[in-house]
Amino acid sequence: MESEQRYSPDERLDFSVIIAIFRAMQTVRKSESITLERGHLTSAQFSVLETLYHKGPLRVCELLEKTLSSGGNMTVVLKNLQQEGLITKIRDPEDGRAFVVQLTGKGFQLIEGLFPDHIKVVSDLLCPLEDREKKELVRILKKLNRK
Repeated sequence: MESEQRYSPDERLDFSVIIAIFRAMQTVRKSESITLERGHLTSAQFSVLETLYHKGPLRVCELLEKTLSSGGNMTVVLKNLQQEGLITKIRDPEDGRAFVVQLTGKGFQLIEGLFPDHIKVVSDLLCPLEDREKKELVRILKKLNRK
């Protein structure tokens, strides 16, 4: 093909890697959607609930860091979760400018009910990989996380 001649073998390999990563992420998202649909949640909402479930109450800035979300998106996600009665936001007693977010009883029950199925979906998705391959994949992907 003519277009293949425009790119070096290294560039074609780089594109192949990126395409493989994107296809894998599509598979992950599709698998994840089963849990999300059951809970009537977006991926970002599930991420917030899961983080609060495992880490306990957090300041908004900590949630941003742990969920890899943007500030604008987080504002909408938190507003919607609060309207659904799944979280509460209270002023941080140590810093009146900040808010602490925590699960409500309803939010706790929802994520506690969804998370075991989520773990199964993830485990089923990754079952073709051996433990050493999973560790190697984590090691390799972390190399891409330059900040």
